[in-house]
Amino acid sequence: MSNASFDSMANNSRETARQVRQALDPGQLHLPEEMNFSCHNSGRCCEDFWEIPLDEESLARLKSLPLSSISPKYLDADHYTERGEGAQGGLALRRMSGRCIFLEPSRRCVIHANFGPAAKPQTCRDFPFRYVCTPGGVFVGLSMACPSVRANRGRPLAEQRQELADSFARAHSVKAIADPIELSDGLPIQFDTYLQIESCLNDLLVLETLSLDDRLIAGYVLLQLLERTVHERAPDAEASTDARIQRLVQLLGDDKYRRVIAIARKARGSARLHRALIGLLITYRSAFDARRRGRLGRTAYLLYQYVRHMGGLGSFRMPPLDERLSVWRLRAVRADWSDPYFVHTLTGFCLHSLFRKDAIVATPLLKGYGFLLVFVALIRWYALAYAATRGEGEVGRNDLDEAVGAVEKYYCLHTDFMRLFDQYPLLTGMVERLLARPAYAPSVLRPKKP
Repeated sequence: MSNASFDSMANNSRETARQVRQALDPGQLHLPEEMNFSCHNSGRCCEDFWEIPLDEESLARLKSLPLSSISPKYLDADHYTERGEGAQGGLALRRMSGRCIFLEPSRRCVIHANFGPAAKPQTCRDFPFRYVCTPGGVFVGLSMACPSVRANRGRPLAEQRQELADSFARAHSVKAIADPIELSDGLPIQFDTYLQIESCLNDLLVLETLSLDDRLIAGYVLLQLLERTVHERAPDAEASTDARIQRLVQLLGDDKYRRVIAIARKARGSARLHRALIGLLITYRSAFDARRRGRLGRTAYLLYQYVRHMGGLGSFRMPPLDERLSVWRLRAVRADWSDPYFVHTLTGFCLHSLFRKDAIVATPLLKGYGFLLVFVALIRWYALAYAATRGEGEVGRNDLDEAVGAVEKYYCLHTDFMRLFDQYPLLTGMVERLLARPAYAPSVLRPKKP
């Protein structure tokens, strides 16, 4: 997808949101079941992100506030800065010492405390919610970068339906999904068909008789099977692609997914492929620096990263951790990924990722689900890294919790991760070749050590 496509998608998201808001009934909001949220003033959202973008209304509102009456330090202060490279222009709140200029040492927001929550920028008011407009209604997702979301602390979302509908009416964090979507490149399916597939993926994710790895691999096998069936069979004049997929989905479900589960359990992965893919994506942010090397230098740099990680060589940095780490240091840390808490946490991450439609917002479903497997593996790497930097020999619950937040921030909801693939076609080719390999899913998830 080109940069122009991303910009078009962003514009379409805003236009779709405007159209939906005009006639939205709160009952059309789809809320994640059994999720709770209330703000507990951790301040993490005010200091963990690169920038807090300002829309025109938020900027005008902030400029009208008598900030200098609060403290002399706000007198004639420059509160705004140009947005970073890769952003779609505009201004953002200035950061001081790694935090929003309006976050006080007491972790209070100056604007909220003195002028009320309605005075804050819209991005701040939206967080941690994100709205996804689909042909089936508006899905309300939450960011697991927020500690309260990860801990499931606060009021049930079901009790906040009207408040969320009101928030959606002015929200900045809105995405839109067109109908049809793509199962894989060049294979369109209707959104209703996607929902049936998503239901199957959810069914597999909650099968407690399987390990989490087997559940996720079975989901990938299911998607590959759907794609292969459509491509291999001659077009049927009496049955559309959607009808054939829906029929196969029904048959697999009626058989309790025995076929895909059997394939998943037998699948064997490659540790070298695992290191090559996960290590390459961990250092993907370095590719932004590589653009200053010129085209040839950038190509050489990415190839070097690929080979280096396949061989488990050298060290790398995993933001936000400052310490450089190596594969061999992570291997020294123990982790029991079958621990019920770990399984519950990662299963919840996957289920909510599917619910908020991450897998189809910017990519075909097969690729988006493939990246979900990568994100699970990245969370495990990050959990090992957090334990290693603390000097611990075993991953604890807090390590996993922080890992989920880090991956959400740097790779999932709060990053232009997918835009990187437009800017670096070589990286796109590398990753897509890995995604296409038969051993892809088990290689991402199976290795006991990275």
